[in-house]
Amino acid sequence: MPEIRIKLTGDVAFQNDIKLSEGFLCDVPVDPLGIPYIPLPELLPEEVTGKLRVGYAFPEGYLGLVKEADRLTKLMPDIMPQIRSCFTGKKFYPEEGAWVRFLRAGQIFCASIYAHGDFEALEAVLASITRLGIEKEGISGRVECTLSTGKTNRSHRTPPGCDLQCDRLEYTLMPVTPMCLFAPYASGVKTATFVPGMVLRDTLEKNADATLAAKLRDMTFSNAYISDGTERLLPLPLCMALVKLDKRQLHYRLSSGKDPNRAEQDVSPGDAYARSFESSLTTFTRPEVERIVSREGVMYDALCQGQMFRGTIYGEDAALRELYAYLLAHPSLALGYLTQEGFGQVYLKAELLPAEKLIAEYLARSFDVSCLSHVLIMGRTGIPDTTAEGLLEEVERRLCAPGKLKIVGRYMDVHEDFSWNSRWGQEGPVVRCLAKGSVMRLETKDGLPVNIAPILHAFVGERTKDGYGEIMAFPALEGYYRAAETVAPEKYKMKLPLSFLWLHFSAKLTDQVIGRILKKRIQSLAVSDRGDVPAKEGADRPVPLDLLRFIRDRFDPTVSDELLALWYREGLEEDTDEFIFEE
Repeated sequence: MPEIRIKLTGDVAFQNDIKLSEGFLCDVPVDPLGIPYIPLPELLPEEVTGKLRVGYAFPEGYLGLVKEADRLTKLMPDIMPQIRSCFTGKKFYPEEGAWVRFLRAGQIFCASIYAHGDFEALEAVLASITRLGIEKEGISGRVECTLSTGKTNRSHRTPPGCDLQCDRLEYTLMPVTPMCLFAPYASGVKTATFVPGMVLRDTLEKNADATLAAKLRDMTFSNAYISDGTERLLPLPLCMALVKLDKRQLHYRLSSGKDPNRAEQDVSPGDAYARSFESSLTTFTRPEVERIVSREGVMYDALCQGQMFRGTIYGEDAALRELYAYLLAHPSLALGYLTQEGFGQVYLKAELLPAEKLIAEYLARSFDVSCLSHVLIMGRTGIPDTTAEGLLEEVERRLCAPGKLKIVGRYMDVHEDFSWNSRWGQEGPVVRCLAKGSVMRLETKDGLPVNIAPILHAFVGERTKDGYGEIMAFPALEGYYRAAETVAPEKYKMKLPLSFLWLHFSAKLTDQVIGRILKKRIQSLAVSDRGDVPAKEGADRPVPLDLLRFIRDRFDPTVSDELLALWYREGLEEDTDEFIFEE
């Protein structure tokens, strides 16, 4: 993966219009954990960002720092200022009556490049950049920018642990920065709460070489939904009901009658067609969404960073192995909108899975068909068909059972599909399709069972390669089906495989944070003792080592008594207030 490396040879700060901080004339933007970054897309010349997608520049070893900062935040709330202070310093300018926070010299920041371009021209531009941010007394903004092309040998090799024939590749992706996946004209500033398969396929097709790009067009990319780390949490059918006796349980019912002995909250409008029924659904596990501001000052919804989204890619064994090797070498991508501003950076993990043993026969007289994604079915007249009857005809065709099934229950919704307008500048028609979550119950007309094995999990209709048309069939044995319980947010945060280098940076961050907290506690204790100590006697005052050791053992038992005493005596001096009350 090509990346830009920025070595800070001087202190660097930015004007406050990039990241608003009260009381600071100039500041440094930080992520939600307090780790600073350089908003590189906003600082590079337009001739560079117009051709290449350049991400934010994060500190070297960022993924390791994220994991450790997240752990520290859970152990000690309100620790974000301490994490930030490991990378930054601050100066007060009396003539302006304001503070300036800056990145300290000596650090290295790295920014990924997510598209092909003229790297020779980019190298020339980077060589000409010697300063970033503001120039002010004591803050030079001096930097050294270099380009690492990250060329990797992608020779074909069998991935470890998968010597069998493979027919699918499962992927899990984590947004490193907020990610916008809205469709133009349709939802305005609202983002999708899943990653459409089309978005991932088009991004890979644009970035990969011509040979692999051609093979991607024959693969099917499912949508990536929020995940608990082991499987996708599928969208709820539109007929979900909440059971009063146990609020963790969700059931859906499509049978014509109901059991009067079951106490339940019936949110069903009957078997009628209900376009607006989605607004009545019980809240299930949904991705976290935040508000971000674009370069033009427009506010957008975006999926929060750190969450897991899981999906599957289906295709031929050889092509999947080539794609797997590519993803091993290029785990970072830029997805969605505002990528030119640094948003939409994701980290992707992939796993090749052996070919599934297909079920040859699964007989059922009554079963439900649920849409796991939007389903686009073209009628015989060439107009999209958004009726249950249109889906029924497609199901009967798949089962080789024309005219043998009847609809006994339906909960359908219609989705206006604008996504074709967003395919890398192309424009296409706005079409209507069956919305994900649409579900119908079918029965055989003659009462004899039919083999539903072909639709236990299948793709039907148009644009299945883009993730549309994914359906599943559920035999209707009792009329009630249990859905997964609501998953706590910490269950769908990605656990990253960290390299030794990342582990080194994360351990160093912990040492710095804990050390700064301990030093602050010791010096704060000394400040409280100042009033009882004449200035001329401060240096000779006995050090309360027993108390200092008690404080030390809570944070870092490895700190020596000599260092504790030094910090305490420094706290007795007048010029230590700035450090103690820095945040």
